[in-house]
Amino acid sequence: MTLTIRQVIGDDQTIYAVLDVTLPDTVRLSELLDVSPETGEPDLNIIPYNVQYFSADASYEEIEGMTFEEIEQSFYIQGKRFPSGTSSGVESQAADLKTNTLTYLLHFSADQTEVVGQPLTILIDGLYQWTGSDYKEILEGPFLISWTPEYDGISYTYEIRDGKNTAGTVSLSPFAIKVELYSSDFEDFSDFEKTLSIKFRDGTTFLPSSSGFGGSFSKSSGTIKYNRFFKEILTIDDVVSIQVGGYLVRLK
Repeated sequence: MTLTIRQVIGDDQTIYAVLDVTLPDTVRLSELLDVSPETGEPDLNIIPYNVQYFSADASYEEIEGMTFEEIEQSFYIQGKRFPSGTSSGVESQAADLKTNTLTYLLHFSADQTEVVGQPLTILIDGLYQWTGSDYKEILEGPFLISWTPEYDGISYTYEIRDGKNTAGTVSLSPFAIKVELYSSDFEDFSDFEKTLSIKFRDGTTFLPSSSGFGGSFSKSSGTIKYNRFFKEILTIDDVVSIQVGGYLVRLK
């Protein structure tokens, strides 16, 4: 099996990467995937299972003969684990039956560590297919890909103003929105999330579908840190304003 990172976008602490997984000839997508008679597109029900990220270079020679759990333990001992405050997700994008290749969109964010310009290793336990009732192993791992992400920063940060005071910040990129409120009276994350929306130039207002979220919430101080990752890449030029926590943030 061949893993290829084809495209990376992001900022200092977050990446979105397009991952191509080309299967060996012994595992044929044409035999595994049903094709929709309406669209002619194959089902996207094969996913990488248990995807983990580590802050260092690694190679297949280093992990040869080891189980997924043994590799994890070894990397932890070597100090390759990211600090707390990370989040990640995987979205199926395409399946090419001719080239026997699956394409995924990966996202990874580390709140306390920069990932740009630093070695990054992705460890995958295996490939599994959803059968309608449970997951069936298609290809046993572990699989590994290691590289140093390089990209241009494309995240924009705006102040959340409360009169003359700064109530927090909101950062918007094509792949995520990050919010920090210095004080609030929300009861929990869900109450806060209901106030969050994005207005577009065509007049529509909504919050793009999420592939994952994270952050922290303190009811005593009212501070909120919130990260939301988008399922699809957002065109920032189409955004007019952001509504968050009862505040309106107009993009410059």
